[in-house]
Amino acid sequence: MGRREELLPVYRNTVSITTVRRRECSGEMIAVTDTDVTVRLLDKPVKLQKDQIAKVDMISYTPLSDKLDRWGEECDGNPLVCPMNPALWPRMLGLGLKVRVRLFDSTLPEDNAPVVCK
Repeated sequence: MGRREELLPVYRNTVSITTVRRRECSGEMIAVTDTDVTVRLLDKPVKLQKDQIAKVDMISYTPLSDKLDRWGEECDGNPLVCPMNPALWPRMLGLGLKVRVRLFDSTLPEDNAPVVCK
């Protein structure tokens, strides 16, 4: 993990997994195999069987603007620069806006067709 990830949690992505029993857990995805998914929950790896998973969402912070991203690059070299820009404070505290993107939903039909851009 680079310095930017340590100072600006905007670059940390987590996944939220909902089981077929409607239990939800969030953590960092470690590994995915044909039969299971391993997620780090509270610094402990947990394996979930794929047939027990109903939904998988990726949760990430909204991207920084170009101007703020340059400030983030400056934070890489000098961590004392980040507190100078109040616009970065919510990100440094992990309070930025988050986006939830659905990666898997067992209620939808499986489609292995190639993705075509139009």
